[in-house]
This record gives sequence, C-alpha cells and structure tokens, in this order.
Amino acid sequence: MWVSLERSRDRGSGQRDQRVAMGAKEREVRIGPGELAPELGLELGGVGAGEAAVAGAEPEQEHLVVFRALEPQGTSVGPVGQDIAKDLSHLEWLVKPSRISGGEIGDELVEEILEIAHETWRFDRERRLEIASPSVKRGASMRWLLVEMALGLGSVGRLPAQAVCRPPASSNEAKVFGNFAVPLAFSTLAAPQPVRAGFLRLTLEGSYLPTLDAATRTATICRPGKGPENTDLLFAFPRPRIAVGLPGSLLLEASWIPPVRLNGAKANLGAVALGRGFALGQRGTTTVGIRVHATFGVVEAPITCDDEALVDVTSECYQGTRSDDHYHPATYGAEGSVGWRLAGGRVRPYLGGGVNLLRPRFQVHFVNSVGDTDSTRVELNLTRGVAFGGVTWETARGFGLGGEIYAAPADAVTARLAVSYAWR
Repeated sequence: MWVSLERSRDRGSGQRDQRVAMGAKEREVRIGPGELAPELGLELGGVGAGEAAVAGAEPEQEHLVVFRALEPQGTSVGPVGQDIAKDLSHLEWLVKPSRISGGEIGDELVEEILEIAHETWRFDRERRLEIASPSVKRGASMRWLLVEMALGLGSVGRLPAQAVCRPPASSNEAKVFGNFAVPLAFSTLAAPQPVRAGFLRLTLEGSYLPTLDAATRTATICRPGKGPENTDLLFAFPRPRIAVGLPGSLLLEASWIPPVRLNGAKANLGAVALGRGFALGQRGTTTVGIRVHATFGVVEAPITCDDEALVDVTSECYQGTRSDDHYHPATYGAEGSVGWRLAGGRVRPYLGGGVNLLRPRFQVHFVNSVGDTDSTRVELNLTRGVAFGGVTWETARGFGLGGEIYAAPADAVTARLAVSYAWR
C-alpha cells in the first residue's frame, strides 16, 4: 500500500488543489513531509492501484514512511467512511483518566479530540479526503495545544486523592473505634465527694488497652479485603491527672499525655472534666456525684501499614512506606455516680453510669510501592452507654490507691489503676 500527495492548479481559479491518494497493494504508506498534519485522526480515501486521485494531476512522491501503531501485526486497511468520528473511536484508549485537583479528564476530552479532527479534515463531494483551509488548521492546532496541556497536567505531578469514608455503626470500623474509645475516655476514677475551694489532687493513671481479634480488625467498608489493621500497639498507657477544687464544691479535672513515641505510637491527648459531689444524710456516709468530660487530641501510629505488612507479599502495603496515620479520638460524655464512706472514710467504693458521644476521625497517610498516596479519611459518629465501678483506698494521710472497671457493653471493658496524693 502506498500514498502519494498530488498537487495541481485549478485552471479557472489558479488555486492549488491538494489531494491525498492511497494505493491498494503496496506495503508502505508514503505522504509528502510538507503535508503531514500535526493533528491526529487523518483518514485516507482509497483508490485503485495506479489511479490518480485528481484528473490531470502530477503526483509527487516525497518519501516519508508512516509507521502504523496500535497493532502488533500488520493488517489490511479497510474502507474509510465519511463518519470520521466512528473510525477514530479507538482514540479513547489513549486518554486515561487522571486526577487534577479533584477533577478528572474523561469523555469530554475524547469528544474534543474528535471535534478537532472533524474540523481539520473533510471530504469533498467525490468522497476524497480534502485538507482543510489554513485558517481552520491554525485554529485546530491551537486547540490541539490546549488538549496537550490538559493531558500533560493529568500525567505530571498527580495529586493524591482524598476520599471520605463514613462506615455504618454495624461495621468493623465502628467496632475498632468503639474499642479505642473505652480506655481513652476520661472517667472519674474516684468516689464522688464534696470538695472545698483550693483542694488539689495529683494522680497517675494506668489503663489497659483491650485487644481485638484479626476478623474485627479487618475493615468491612472503607478498605475491604485489605487485611487486619495494626491496632494492638500497646498493652496499657499511662495518663497523669490533676484535680482542683473550685467554689461551689465544683471539681475541675484535666489530663495531658505528652507526645512521646512508644512502640511506634505517639499520643498527644488532652482531657478535661467538671463535676460536683454531694453528701447525703446527716452522717454523710453516702455520696453522689455528677460529671461531664471530654477527650481530644491525636494519636499517630502505623495502623494501616506497619513494618510487618510492608514485607508481606500478599498485602497491599508490600514494598510501600510505613504509614503515618492520625487518629483523633474525640469523646464527650456525661455520667453520674454514687459512693459510700467505709472504715471512717478511708475506703470509698462507688458505682456509676453514663453516656458517651464518640466523634472519631481517622486520617490514612500511606505511599505504596509505585508512589501513589492513600489519604482516605474515615469519619464516624457513635453513641455509647457506659457503666463503671471502683474503689478508692486512702493508705495514709493524703496518699491513695484506686482501681476501676470501666465498660461500654457494645464495645469493650478496661481496667484502670491509680496512685494519688491530695492536699485538702
């Protein structure tokens, strides 16, 4: 198969006529180099071997081989119809969707390519391919430039996509967040009692972090099939507390876990609470208390992809970088309790219950083996009922030991121990 460019002058108008003719038997396709258009989508009209496309024209064979693409083996050139859009439908595979600032290049860009091809090349009445006028070609060339810029933006510097996943309360994600919230909740860890303004108590708390089985740690909504998340980072965590008596028998409590990394996890968590205790009866051996509390901050840890997952060939994390995930365990609660003064007030058991509003937010940050960044954000709102009970033992004047069992029946149970010293 061969193609030659024929040029002739119209004797009436003096304008130069341009036609592209194609032979049917030669193996090579030849087009004059000066007429090879930069635009894609050129279709060639078929004529018989040795037949001129324009009567009286003198063919010029200026050799430039056009290599065929998209086909591993040569095939015959089929008939070309006048519907050029149909014949150029294979161009869709060239346009791969690429994210650009949250948008995507898709079918609209393919339609733009086909429209430019229509403008650049058209057929005359005898169904021969006719090159468009110079003005049309210049306009099409400018539009091709814009298309190329759009494609370039899509392929260079791909921005990480951020998806927001909101799993339901029945999902494994909800169970994991609920399990985390139990030990992090800022519970009372002391029997209720009336306090005077200026009261001060310092406490060091240690809370057990309950574990989860592999099935529960496997996401069901946000990343199904990924495998268990790395949530069992620590057995327990310490938390310092301070309590200050305010006027009106109010007790203000606060806590802060400084950002110290332990076993790959770094917590920067704060908590506050405000409560009031009341003595019942003339002897005051029974006390009740009401209290509101809040926990906030962030925990940074490789929860999505830890070091073990990076060397697991069956994991999505394989040969990527260790994830730097951020967990925000926002919890707001209200509770009430009742206590008793035994052994002259040195032993004070108590029971209580309340409700917690969980507003956890989890931010994934993982770069896989090909450089793509996963920045999925998981958001969830839960409401949980809680129950607790414990005892405070004053071993010496000002020194005390305490213990507490704290449970959210829908999620988990934790145990807390405390050592304290109080100035009355």
